[in-house]
Amino acid sequence: MEFKLRGAREGDVALLFQINRDAYKSYVEQIWGWDDDYQSEYFRKNMVLENIQIIEFGEEIVGFISIDMREDLIFIQSIAILADHRSKGIGATVIKTTIDRSDELQLPTHLQVMKKNPRARELYERMGFKVYGENETHYKLKRMPDLKRRASF
Repeated sequence: MEFKLRGAREGDVALLFQINRDAYKSYVEQIWGWDDDYQSEYFRKNMVLENIQIIEFGEEIVGFISIDMREDLIFIQSIAILADHRSKGIGATVIKTTIDRSDELQLPTHLQVMKKNPRARELYERMGFKVYGENETHYKLKRMPDLKRRASF
């Protein structure tokens, strides 16, 4: 699977929100309802541009992943793939690169998934994530690093 990751830039913010809307609107509507102005403001206020990598497939931008690298864990804040590119293995491949990194660093990987998105939870569980908690709207999952792998640096 040929994809590239590149750091998000200030000029990408509107596109990032469009991708976020495409990926999450149907789930958010079911839980809280969707107000485009509120969601846009919330997204812009809470995103950390330095944590976001744009996913390019060929010459096309197909999504993004936001990762918070902490001292004791890797937290996948969000992964969003445009509808036309879902179910093609792009998201799984991108997540796999994060898992590989967590194995190299010997750090657990955490994420959360909306309860209204069972397909995403199934994907994460196939990739070795386990539910360790939940709240009203989300499952919290983590994957422990493969202890057979050693840091290469």
